Amino acid sequence: APSARPAAANTPPAAAPQAVEKSPAAAPPAVEKSPAAAPPAVDKPREGARIEAPREGPCPPDSVLVERTCIDRYEYPGAPHAPRSNVGRAEAARLCADRGARLCTEHEWERACRGERRASYPWGPSYRADRCNTRGVAVVASGSLPACRSASGAFDMSGNVAEWIAEGLTKGGAFDEGDPAARCSHRARASGPSEKIGFRCCRDAR
Repeated sequence: APSARPAAANTPPAAAPQAVEKSPAAAPPAVEKSPAAAPPAVDKPREGARIEAPREGPCPPDSVLVERTCIDRYEYPGAPHAPRSNVGRAEAARLCADRGARLCTEHEWERACRGERRASYPWGPSYRADRCNTRGVAVVASGSLPACRSASGAFDMSGNVAEWIAEGLTKGGAFDEGDPAARCSHRARASGPSEKIGFRCCRDAR
């Protein structure tokens, strides 16, 4: 007789794996950013003030050494600009101070005008109307007349604009004053600002 087949065992189906709910990853704690520190305030130079280049010698650029004093080679604010005028002595002193300088004393100014040979005029012993702007009709740019240069190397110390000095006087004469105002030794009193009066600055040599 045929052998009987074993009855199939009722094997329950494998249970499906249960889905595991993943808890959302915890967000990293927020880090409060401190506001960036503001850059330190930088004092801006006063309008019209010139930023000086570092000195490489006893005097800054555009200055000449006379004895132990650095005197501006050109009338303020320098070549190739027209000289600043219509300023009183106090304002001229303040503008020089903005550059770390001061108004020249009469001795300093005159020494730069005369040169080592103590000439009566920046160019020599006698008046010459063709050297500087002393018989002109208007102010010209500083340094624009190459012949109007003293033996010390300073320009326009005769004519163009008269220049305030520390003693409250003016030196050099203006563009239309001629001689004797153009003499290095000439001095004049001024009551206040004028379109014919400017200045240059001095400082001690280092």
